[in-house]
Amino acid sequence: MKLAREDLDILRGKLGAGAARGMEILAALGRIHEARDMVLVESAQVSGVSYDNIGEHGLAFLEEWASQGSRAVVPATMNPGGADRRLWKSLGFNPAFVRKQERVIAALERLGIRPTLTCTPYHLGLPPRPGSHLAWAESSAVCFANSVLGARTNREGGPPRSQRPSREERRGIPCTWTKGASPRGSFRSNAPSRRARTRGRSDI
Repeated sequence: MKLAREDLDILRGKLGAGAARGMEILAALGRIHEARDMVLVESAQVSGVSYDNIGEHGLAFLEEWASQGSRAVVPATMNPGGADRRLWKSLGFNPAFVRKQERVIAALERLGIRPTLTCTPYHLGLPPRPGSHLAWAESSAVCFANSVLGARTNREGGPPRSQRPSREERRGIPCTWTKGASPRGSFRSNAPSRRARTRGRSDI
């Protein structure tokens, strides 16, 4: 995949370790999907927010990345987490699980992602323009963006899911799975955000 000069600078660490990690992920995904290059995106919607999805290794991944100083450079929002932040106790969630969930949200906030915790980012007051490129993760939001709003987005994924919380941690809460490799396109310090363009055209 062809990288622009600014992308190569990011990959070489000129904007810090966090931005370099983001570009490493984007470049790897581009090679996997045989992308020609990348396109600018106007916003990102990040999945992999629930601790039930990403587990201990996903949490460690996000906290380490946040510690490297990387920040979203386009408007970025979070998908729902694994427990209601106000009603978790009355719903029977394990306090240990909720503490881990709050750490996930805190790490994403340090990465510059708004804690909207919604799967409908188009209702937040800034719907994407027709023809704009996005990096959204929630499958229903992707369908809405592509078919109703006239924007263009793949179904982006969350960080690698390495370890499923135990039954005791989840207290019998159903587990939902998040496909994909990483939040894409939004974790670039001081540089425009991009996503992969496949085989000389947008994926959509």
